[in-house]
Amino acid sequence: NLIYNLSKANDASHIQQIILYLSDYFLYIFRSDKALELFGKEQKVIEGYIRISQMRYPGCISVSYEYDPEIMFVRVPPLLIHNFIENIIKHVVKQGVLTHITIMGQYDHKTVTFMIIDDGDGLDDVSVQAVNEKLHSASIDGKNVGMSNAYRRLRAFYGDGADIEFESERGIGTTVTVTFPYNLEDDDNEYSDCKR
Repeated sequence: NLIYNLSKANDASHIQQIILYLSDYFLYIFRSDKALELFGKEQKVIEGYIRISQMRYPGCISVSYEYDPEIMFVRVPPLLIHNFIENIIKHVVKQGVLTHITIMGQYDHKTVTFMIIDDGDGLDDVSVQAVNEKLHSASIDGKNVGMSNAYRRLRAFYGDGADIEFESERGIGTTVTVTFPYNLEDDDNEYSDCKR
């Protein structure tokens, strides 16, 4: 829809940016022959998605990234964090209102923690409890499917030490916290090669 509307406005520059994002997105999804991929590659796709969303909602989205250097060498299921950003754009961002998104990534004592934070309207305590219960439930009823699938994928790769927690407060915003055990020393990736 965005490409169609931009084409009607003869906005070639923005259309080109969208095409480049889609190219990166599909390359990331279809060229990876691994179940886990370096987060540095996902970060590039996230940045592209944010730029596209800012075209759709001009002046309504600001973003900040706060990562420990090691985070770029952690392997994650593809689109794990990207999906939570999509969720914010879909359910939180509104025309005429500035929403700030913060994505944090920390590596400490063989534990990875990602926090995806927005300062939108937030949810009440009852809704938060329902989301967390659904997130950790074995059943699927069509609600919060993306979050439930992310939780299952994370547990499948990283076991019982992996978790996703949803927190929100009315008038303050929402935080999704993703944690899982990870040992960079044992991981066969570029970071490990550099340390040898």
